[in-house]
Amino acid sequence: MLRSKACAVLLLVACAGATTGGPGLEAPDTTNGALARIARQCTLVASCADEHESSVFRTPQSCVDWYAVNARDEAPLADCVMNVKSCADMTTCTHARADAAAESFCRAHPGVQTTCDGNALFTCEGEAEESTALDCRTLDATCGERNTGGLVVRGCVSPRLCPPGAPEQRCDTGDAVIDCEDGVAEKNA
Repeated sequence: MLRSKACAVLLLVACAGATTGGPGLEAPDTTNGALARIARQCTLVASCADEHESSVFRTPQSCVDWYAVNARDEAPLADCVMNVKSCADMTTCTHARADAAAESFCRAHPGVQTTCDGNALFTCEGEAEESTALDCRTLDATCGERNTGGLVVRGCVSPRLCPPGAPEQRCDTGDAVIDCEDGVAEKNA
């Protein structure tokens, strides 16, 4: 039953794409042509997926299902994914651009997970090119550490954003959310 519903949704999207072209696809000759192009592209996408990819890209079927449901709502990603020609293209679509400063710092400091270097908070990943750096000054904070029950947490410490007794999460101006944990602030847009 679920598979037939997914096929019906896919056909609906494929039919709509037959006249408009849909993200990443030129106007196909037939509904089956659009479905075949999506399926072929999703086979390439799944062959490129690694353990860091979203599960929707790990199998051709889940990719087709994702595309059928999300092609319009996530148009930039859908368009990018439907136009990849190589695994390098796929990585460009689904991974944030490398932070050169973070990558350089983390390569020079193997074994470091998070650390402060001045007011910069470096978070090093197993793959150095996936590491990040955050200038705590952008949060009106300073990079520092807090000891929480024997666990050392490094982050952007901001008494203004996260005073004692502040809620763990709250709305800030616009759509941003402020997360506070033991005086360490994170701002998520």
